[in-house]
Amino acid sequence: SLNAVSDEYIEHMGKFLQSLAEKMGFDVLLVTHKIAFLDFADNGLRAEDDQLEDGTRRLALRRLNLK
Repeated sequence: SLNAVSDEYIEHMGKFLQSLAEKMGFDVLLVTHKIAFLDFADNGLRAEDDQLEDGTRRLALRRLNLK
């Protein structure tokens, strides 16, 4: 999780993670509330927590259209 990254460092961290993933040949799963990181992502998911009429809760993952 990179919630503690200051907004002024998001671009640097995003580029670093892109470079690291490319050079090492693996994917990076980044969990954050900072939407600006999506500028550096190939794929994105958004978690949605819904409360249903019967009082139960449902967690849904929605794929984001980034490009």
